[in-house]
Amino acid sequence: MDDATLWPQFYLETYPFLAAIRRQPELDNDDLAVMWWTPTPSNFVHSSNAGIHGLGLMEGREMDELEKRKAEIFGDVRDYLEGKRF
Repeated sequence: MDDATLWPQFYLETYPFLAAIRRQPELDNDDLAVMWWTPTPSNFVHSSNAGIHGLGLMEGREMDELEKRKAEIFGDVRDYLEGKRF
């Protein structure tokens, strides 16, 4: 497989999502820098009421930031599909 994050991609009408792959921001304070966050074991909280060991959730400031970015992107896509913006 080709790694589409290493260089710019051609736009193809058949696969329009490929052009949306961004390069990692150079500044840590960029709103999307959290997309390149690498979780550590301390970010994983084991579930105390699961019947199997190893289940749990990712927690931390980064997860909150990811949730915000997801909501913004979903809103942008919804607005685009409804013809409100862009």
